[in-house]
Amino acid sequence: MIKVGVVYEGLRDTDAISILLKRILDSKGIQFEIQKIVPAHTGIIKFVKSYTRQFFLIDVLDVGIFLTDQDVCVDRDNRRRHVKNEIKAVNPTYLNFSAVGVADPHFEQWLIADQDCVKKVLRLEGSSPLPFPGLKPKLRLEKLRSLMSLPQLTRNELYINLSTELDIQSLKDTCPDFRLFVNELIRACNKI
Repeated sequence: MIKVGVVYEGLRDTDAISILLKRILDSKGIQFEIQKIVPAHTGIIKFVKSYTRQFFLIDVLDVGIFLTDQDVCVDRDNRRRHVKNEIKAVNPTYLNFSAVGVADPHFEQWLIADQDCVKKVLRLEGSSPLPFPGLKPKLRLEKLRSLMSLPQLTRNELYINLSTELDIQSLKDTCPDFRLFVNELIRACNKI
């Protein structure tokens, strides 16, 4: 059983992240247990070294998962590189047992990438593309939820349903940042 620790930015993402991780790793036959899941309540960038020490030295976990949003940082590779450099500064070996996900621009982009799933979960009619394409993913998802016929899902229910129903392969095809994260996660788990 692989012991996993997860740090990410937002409290409302906890259930959705857990579900996505379970779906990804179950599909590869990887047995794991999330032993620590930490919503940072802010960007994780300033605290990567602390979480790395917590995961690998204090909690003695097998794999550390570091999830952050791209946000205003223009260079996604720079954000990934920064997180990896912070892990490496604690111990370069820990990079082999870490997976870094940088959702571009936000975690919600991963949740809305499978438009058929979004339409199904929100009970939206029609086959046209989703409305509000110019909005950032967080706001777009909230606007889409407001279009839902009653009874509307709570935000947490929406995130859970989307993460449960979305097509993982479609998400990997649509979001290169997600595909990179999945590949890193599987690689790290396979080293155990």
